[in-house]
Amino acid sequence: MPRFVMIVEWGKTRDLGPDLERARAAMTFGGSGEHALELQRPGFGAVVLSHESELPALLAENCVLLAGGHGLPEEDDAAFVSTMAKWMRGAEVPVPRLRQRPLGRRCFARWDQAAGEVLVVTEPNGVAPLHLYADEARVVLATEPKGIWALVSGHLHPDADSLVDLFTVGECLGERTLFREVRALPPGAALRLRPGATEQRSWYEPRFSARTGGSVDAAAERMNAALTTILSVERQRRPRATVALSGGMDSRYLLAGARRVWDEVTTLTFGPPDSRDVVHAAEVARRVGVRHEYVPWSGADLSQWAPYGVWRSDGMQSCIHHHGMDALITRAGGMGLVLNGMGGDILTGAFLRPMYLLLPGSAERTVDTILSRYRLHYLAPQDVFKPEVLRERRSTTRASLLEVARRQPGDRLGNSLLGYWVRQHCPRLTSLGIELEAPFLEYATPLADPFFVDTMASLSLEQRFLGRAYRRALGSLLPEALKVACDRYGVAPHWPWPVLAVGGLVRRLGLVQRPRLRVSYTEGFRAPLRPWVRDLLLDPRTLADGFLLPKYVRALVEDHATQRADHAPELGMALALELWRRMFMAGETTLGRPPVPLPQPRAPLRLAGDGAFFSALSSPAGAGGRPS
Repeated sequence: MPRFVMIVEWGKTRDLGPDLERARAAMTFGGSGEHALELQRPGFGAVVLSHESELPALLAENCVLLAGGHGLPEEDDAAFVSTMAKWMRGAEVPVPRLRQRPLGRRCFARWDQAAGEVLVVTEPNGVAPLHLYADEARVVLATEPKGIWALVSGHLHPDADSLVDLFTVGECLGERTLFREVRALPPGAALRLRPGATEQRSWYEPRFSARTGGSVDAAAERMNAALTTILSVERQRRPRATVALSGGMDSRYLLAGARRVWDEVTTLTFGPPDSRDVVHAAEVARRVGVRHEYVPWSGADLSQWAPYGVWRSDGMQSCIHHHGMDALITRAGGMGLVLNGMGGDILTGAFLRPMYLLLPGSAERTVDTILSRYRLHYLAPQDVFKPEVLRERRSTTRASLLEVARRQPGDRLGNSLLGYWVRQHCPRLTSLGIELEAPFLEYATPLADPFFVDTMASLSLEQRFLGRAYRRALGSLLPEALKVACDRYGVAPHWPWPVLAVGGLVRRLGLVQRPRLRVSYTEGFRAPLRPWVRDLLLDPRTLADGFLLPKYVRALVEDHATQRADHAPELGMALALELWRRMFMAGETTLGRPPVPLPQPRAPLRLAGDGAFFSALSSPAGAGGRPS
């Protein structure tokens, strides 16, 4: 998946080569199997990393267009960005609309030498993140915050609001990152950056259907048409695919679509051998008749892999989300394109409860629901964080959530929550999981493609409830996959929705024992990982220099170890924050080295422009060109 760091220095002509090398070193620290391209011209520089044999840049006489996320920029992308530039300048052109074709998950950045400006177009739903640092002298734009940190670390400070948000709801909210001076650009936005001026406008927001009811068969047909269209485009570039098969609905659905498009499809599953999800995945693969690789995993290696995981995710994700990265990284060479079901459960309504269909939507009700159901803990910030951290706060988690929720209103609570999950949760948490393996694997996320999201926006809440349309779509493509039990429902998904509803109610009331989670660190933090947890969190340096109150940290560690409470989620976040602090604030970057040898970064191809912009690479008449 293309990644990049772009630097623009207004009015300066110094050599940016050393800066580009530092950015590349940070982005590929620990290893990388990507191609690397360094572009430079006085005042402009970029380092681009990609698994594609053709690198994700379109070059012309006076412009360079970079794409981040997944897939190469195409000529209609250049035309789209040019129209966006005219719209941003106030020309009489309509608001650019989402193009009705598979788009991958792409964001764009264009440096226009003649106009002396940078134009940024973010991915419609934010799942190809972009991060921005800007002051009077320069702009640094990167797909990952570490690319900015590598260049301006002396100007960066921890963001107290993000620290509290992350430790309350598990993600940085809105445009915040863990660095106060680095913005996570919002989804569906366009920015025009010039010396001393920044203009920002919203160009796209998904509109989820306000209607009720509707044909489940028609919805399933639209879903399947969108999925196979997206996968057919991927098939043109990749002769084989591997489905990351978890045993859940999303990966089953991708397997069903992949079987329609590819001749060769394999699957891979990791996890504890007694996990029901792992058992279900193996049974799905057996029934479907595809080659299946199972990687046993216990979580005992977390202490070796977590620092690298924190480095790769820029600290914005709990350590417990780093599970299994080694299973994929160490097998990356022969997997081909990996299909990941990111976003499917959200779009298809897995989070829906009956009351979400009945209650009217509002930002306040959305926030109340999130804070009542998805908190890591219920302590006040002053009982968790040191006073010197809280003195730097400028907002509250509730205020931040309200700001996010108001950007995506809905007529019913279900649609309001759907907007939050698609526009906030997926971009700021779920997509970080893909960044863990980004240097080594090429991912496609068809269920997060704007083309699929836009198709799904037309479904009513009733069609989403209990996966009604989803199960119908999967049954149409691969009926065998519906006959294997799914942990989300507790039974096989081929049963009618009333049976699934009763099953879900029985589980919520505790009338039956819930199956073992596919991944759980509750016991791991008490047994094999206990020394690592204690050594890191109760180290004198952590207690003295860390963000959390020593009294809170001691109670967290001891209460969990002695089984007085289950604090696995809070411990995972505390470990991530301390590792981030040591690496990114204290400069202990060697902590982030992976525990096994991984492919080392390739030497970059360096291209410099003088006179006509990249004239040696440009096609006649200024048409775009792409280096190979």
